Amino acid sequence: MSKADESSEEVVEGVYKHVWDAVVYINIKLEFWEQLCCTRERVEELNKSAPDAMGLIQRVLLDDIILSLARVFDNESTGRFCNMSILYLKSKIEEDVEYAGVVQRVNELLGEAPLPELRAHRKKVLAYADVEHIATKSDTGMRHGMPRELLSAAQEILNTLGEYLGKGPTVWDMPSSRYWADRLVRRLNDGLTLSKERRWLSSKLLHDWAAGDPWAYPQLVELGGHKGLSV
Repeated sequence: MSKADESSEEVVEGVYKHVWDAVVYINIKLEFWEQLCCTRERVEELNKSAPDAMGLIQRVLLDDIILSLARVFDNESTGRFCNMSILYLKSKIEEDVEYAGVVQRVNELLGEAPLPELRAHRKKVLAYADVEHIATKSDTGMRHGMPRELLSAAQEILNTLGEYLGKGPTVWDMPSSRYWADRLVRRLNDGLTLSKERRWLSSKLLHDWAAGDPWAYPQLVELGGHKGLSV
């Protein structure tokens, strides 16, 4: 093997590792987003406690997921600069006829993935505010299931490319991430309950103090004053 071949393999390994890390992180974020924002019951619970903040988190997190997916599926190069992307990895192994079957399978998966939809959303909604596109689409201009379809495609492509690099398939499922949203909702609900209890106790102590109870005022001060507490 020539030094050029060694250098090329090192580049492929490095880019594969970068893309693999990116897809793992997208998987974590999308699992969290789906668990937090995609069930009616959970959305209703969140809207009881912090609707404005949760709405902001929902939108910002989704935009970040879409941009991260767009980078993973970026063209192999932009101008004279190569991109750390799946298409760049594919271009590096296309020259090796021994792995024509791997390249064919990757091309099939790329053809099935909604890449035109992804690129249109990044270009016309996230990078620019295209009037015609936004006016004729829904609020986000994006199908609800598109992020999951893209992530599944990226995961299967990486498993396919991993065979070329001598790596075993990745187990992408992350059961622990399913409980993050549960813990967050539980904490918010606990905080909401605590806030209600404090407001009720504050109101009672204020009434007792006004009625002449000398012990009510110190307790009111310790609780946080008669204006109530924020949790």
